[in-house]
Amino acid sequence: MLHPTFRLRSTAVTLVVAICILFGLLTPGNAAHAAPPAQSVTVELPATQDARIQGGSPDNGFGNGFIWVGTPEGHLGLVQFDLSVLPVDATISGAELRLNFTGVYTLTAQVEVGRIDGSWDEATITWNTRPPVTFGGPIQPVGDSAGEISWNVTPTVAQWQSGAVPNYGFALRGDGALKSFYSRETGASLAPKLVITYETPEPDNLPRPDLGDAPDSTNHHGINNTAYPGTGVLGQFPTVWDVPAGQPAGPRHANQSGEGILGQVLSREGEADLGPDQDGPNNILRNAVTGAVGDVADNDRGDDGWRNRNIKFVDCRKQTLTIRISKAPGATLKKMYLNVWFDGNRDGDWADIAPCQPQDGGPAQAAYEWIVQDHIVDMTAIPAGGFLDFQINTDRVLNHTEGKPHWMRFMLSEARAVQGPGGAFPDGRGPHPGSYAFGETEDVLQRPPLAGEEGTLVLEKRVLNAADPVDYPGTVTYQIRLRHEGGSEPLQAQIRDELPYPLHLLPRLASNGAIVYVEVTSASGGAAPLQADLSYVNGNAAWRLNQLVSWQGTLEPDSEVVLSFDVHVHPLCGALQQTETVHNVAQARPRDGAPITAEATFVAKCPGYDANNIDVSPEPVSLDPGDLSDWTQLSWHAQVRNKHAVPVTLGFYHEPPAGVTASAVSQPAVLARVTLEPDEQKLVNLDLRMESEFSDEVTLADDYSPMGAIKFCILPGEGDACPDAGIYPHLVGEAPQPPFTPRPSDLGDAPDSTNHAGVAMAAYAGVAARYPTVFDPNTGLPQGPRHRSPGYLHLGPLVSREAEADIGPDQ
Repeated sequence: MLHPTFRLRSTAVTLVVAICILFGLLTPGNAAHAAPPAQSVTVELPATQDARIQGGSPDNGFGNGFIWVGTPEGHLGLVQFDLSVLPVDATISGAELRLNFTGVYTLTAQVEVGRIDGSWDEATITWNTRPPVTFGGPIQPVGDSAGEISWNVTPTVAQWQSGAVPNYGFALRGDGALKSFYSRETGASLAPKLVITYETPEPDNLPRPDLGDAPDSTNHHGINNTAYPGTGVLGQFPTVWDVPAGQPAGPRHANQSGEGILGQVLSREGEADLGPDQDGPNNILRNAVTGAVGDVADNDRGDDGWRNRNIKFVDCRKQTLTIRISKAPGATLKKMYLNVWFDGNRDGDWADIAPCQPQDGGPAQAAYEWIVQDHIVDMTAIPAGGFLDFQINTDRVLNHTEGKPHWMRFMLSEARAVQGPGGAFPDGRGPHPGSYAFGETEDVLQRPPLAGEEGTLVLEKRVLNAADPVDYPGTVTYQIRLRHEGGSEPLQAQIRDELPYPLHLLPRLASNGAIVYVEVTSASGGAAPLQADLSYVNGNAAWRLNQLVSWQGTLEPDSEVVLSFDVHVHPLCGALQQTETVHNVAQARPRDGAPITAEATFVAKCPGYDANNIDVSPEPVSLDPGDLSDWTQLSWHAQVRNKHAVPVTLGFYHEPPAGVTASAVSQPAVLARVTLEPDEQKLVNLDLRMESEFSDEVTLADDYSPMGAIKFCILPGEGDACPDAGIYPHLVGEAPQPPFTPRPSDLGDAPDSTNHAGVAMAAYAGVAARYPTVFDPNTGLPQGPRHRSPGYLHLGPLVSREAEADIGPDQ
């Protein structure tokens, strides 16, 4: 969005009085507070940029992989930190540079830290363009055990804080074998960090007003304030508070007393672009070195609330922010509001929204620049005088310019965000002519890590705490684990798990005390957001809706995200069915990549489950010697016992087996009808007409069983028509196969001494029989001829069937 530039006007009297009052509050030489006792604070600063350069490739840059150091080809590591989060009056008492060693390689090397003496950019630095470095700093041995290595860099950090030398970061070199360390691209949770302990004077009881420091072209000096250098985009972020009526005012927090702030540090100022400032230069439009008015911003110190600054923001995806919030010793508020904005199209404001592509047939969702919307912060969870790090899930982020810097605003206040004209979404402005009573605004120019290479996704799905079988109704816990193995940059991935109807999720109490349907965790760190979505999609029938669990987010190299959710189990079962096997397939894929799947299975009880609920016990099939007509009228007998508490009327029918040509199979008809009282047992007799199955028996498979399936149904009335199994699957069942399965084969009967009994047979008196009659190929001897389909073409008018010449069933 574009806005006109305004020259701000305010009366001289008002401005002079305000400056005089503020000057009295901020003057460090105030006699009443000349030498207050000091307080000690320890902070961890993440790297703002890191890289390695290599003498063997002097014109190539390596800003997006691991940090390598060592003598082969002159590998040199570089890393830089932003000390502006420290208070201007902080005195450094200790500082440690900490890097995480990957374990590669194993030979011990001495790694030395030096001070970089010139500017550099991780995106462009090479061996030939490297700045000068002053070595002679601390040295640490690095052996073969992966883990954190630290160097004491207190003198250098103290010089940077005092302004004695400029802060361009550290360089690292080794004296031998190559050593590799994690960078901010290869793992934000393992990235380089600077741990600083400092002392500041004990805070006084004076008010601590605070404003932001994002570029604002509607300022008191009437000059343009550039949002992104080299783009021509002017900053229209509402930062300056004293504005004409009707113009968006920057948020101002009066802080007459202490309640809550972002991070651990707040620096005082009464206005963003003029007047006294505890840091020295104003937040915007005042050069920190010369003090002259100019096109600058981001001067406010103490912007230390946002902790995980090395994460990436992906368009139309959610993220998880780690936000530190401190609470004053005498605070009384039980809640405050956190709001965050992200200039995702780099147009110099925070007022935009855009549609995202629909997912899984659902409606299109919006992506916002207002990415955290009036999130309620439970101040009672923070100890008085202490701080707590909160994991805050964003809405879908609008980011049409991935890979570029973006201005962000973090605002903590006792009241909700202020809406724009006409009920428009809040755009980072504050109340005017009043102000917020408490809180803090921190503006950050977010610089994303450089792009690297993605690793490999590994997906696993498991069923936890499941009995065998699961009770009806019952509960199981599904767990989905997705891991990003290898790579040198975060990977964008998604998980999709559609639950078969009628399974559905139950709410659970998460480990953080929240009530959720899907709990998302990451023991490894490096996975975001820690939030999943639950929606509905069409199932395999028009009247069924399946629940869909989905997650879209970022996985750092070697990080893992875990989704856990409880499922209510009550499967759809057929008539008299005892158990149902439930299959579920989870799917994951990298953004624009091929999917991978993982399956989990469990067995659940059906309604009225009883291991001995219904007994269907077929009796052996008996065959009389004779001709082919014996196979066209097959008798089937079974003892059927009803162990239900209610009477049932069953209809039995014969379903021919697979392999029979469709033209030969007629619509199955009910062959027998039987009514059973509770706990009653009866004998069921069926005559199976089989002739149609053999009309084309040369097409039948070798292992074909002419018995087919004996099925039964619960008859709904006096008729003999079974319900449609496709519509009423719970009213249809299948009986076990009988003990005997005939085979339509024919073999010879000449004596054969290579038989299964091992009996020597005589062809004639004194002559051993060696005719090949027994078919079994496992004997390793000559096989007798076996005719698979003798009914199609045979010698003479009759043929009898048998499974083998000397064993098994025989007609």
